[in-house]
Amino acid sequence: MPVSPQPNQKSNQISETEKRQLLQYFLTHNITKITLENGKLVIEYNDSQKERKEVNNQELEKYQHFIQNQPSHSISLNELQNNTTSNPTQSNPNKNNLLILSLASFFVQLASIVFLIQSLFLLVQI
Repeated sequence: MPVSPQPNQKSNQISETEKRQLLQYFLTHNITKITLENGKLVIEYNDSQKERKEVNNQELEKYQHFIQNQPSHSISLNELQNNTTSNPTQSNPNKNNLLILSLASFFVQLASIVFLIQSLFLLVQI
């Protein structure tokens, strides 16, 4: 019995660079959603207008490819914004660095206070 190849799971995932490019395209053109229907892009705009576009340039061809690889054959502004802004792996290193610096600063200040108090006690004893 022949084994059918497993679909590439990454084929329906968009890279961060592609997400940013798509997000920029959506924002620049006031788009809320793009759906692929019968080889044409159905573009929904912020003002609720819809437009069917033939894929007639390299940029639209690239976006068609991204959308075609999505399970729903569509992508919305909300999806792009949520995926772009809530990526925990990108924000955690910055938060961790801030936490480490804050703790280091606290302990340096605490050590300075302890040293100052000890110096004052030595002066009082003399």
